[in-house]
Amino acid sequence: MTRARTTTLAIITLLAALAPTAGSAEVLSFSHSNGCAVLENGAINCWGSNEYGQTGAPLDQEVLVFGPTIVSGVGQATSVGTGQYFACALEVGGTVACWGDNSGGYLGDGSYATPASTTQLQGPAQNEPFTTAVRLSIGESHGCVVSAEGEAYCWGKNSRGQLGDGIGKRRNLATKVEGLDGVVDVATGRSHSCALLGSGEVSCWGANDKDQLGDGSFTDSDTPVSVPNIGNAQSIAAGSHHTCVALADGSVRCWGKNHYGQLGDNTYTHRLTPTQTESLGDNRTAV
Repeated sequence: MTRARTTTLAIITLLAALAPTAGSAEVLSFSHSNGCAVLENGAINCWGSNEYGQTGAPLDQEVLVFGPTIVSGVGQATSVGTGQYFACALEVGGTVACWGDNSGGYLGDGSYATPASTTQLQGPAQNEPFTTAVRLSIGESHGCVVSAEGEAYCWGKNSRGQLGDGIGKRRNLATKVEGLDGVVDVATGRSHSCALLGSGEVSCWGANDKDQLGDGSFTDSDTPVSVPNIGNAQSIAAGSHHTCVALADGSVRCWGKNHYGQLGDNTYTHRLTPTQTESLGDNRTAV
């Protein structure tokens, strides 16, 4: 079965299962093997592969979860992100709950053991839960949050510098991204990350073999580099190997891999720096 057909069936299953009982889904997130939703009451439902407990179902009971399952141990959630074999939810109050595979420190709880239930993201000092998160983004094997103080923190795999700490080794605790202040949002790809600053500027770090950092080079960076010619970005989103921002004038600019036309510029040419997409119409303000 193709990935597209699998995803379509998963969405249909979700809508059929949620509609009569739990109210509407407010936020959705999908990985290659499972999906999760935040419901209007703040609960989390997940479904799909449960090989590592990434749906929140008991590890010893279910390998495949065909319908939405409530993830226990999560407070009132405002957003959710799904990685390759794990997931995390941002909770009211600034804490982050994670579940699933933790072999690479993907849950950020200070260990590398995969827990039987949800666990809490820990701050830079172990045994101190992270309590000031206001934004969350989950990549394939790492995650990042923005704190209320405007700082970015990341954890998990770091083989390409995607945690932005200047060291390049995996982290099982939330670790501050070097040299960034005034962060308002963060976006994570497969092995890169980008931050939107309050000034409207964008900085990126991590893998750059597909131009995903947008700095005009192919060089990986384990600390943030500025993306040129972006000064009025309003929102940001990242795919596996590309990134896009929506600007204040309603236009969209993207950079990185373009093998499938994912940059929307009517070509299949990879872009080292931000390139405007074809017109999306007027007043487009979000990605």
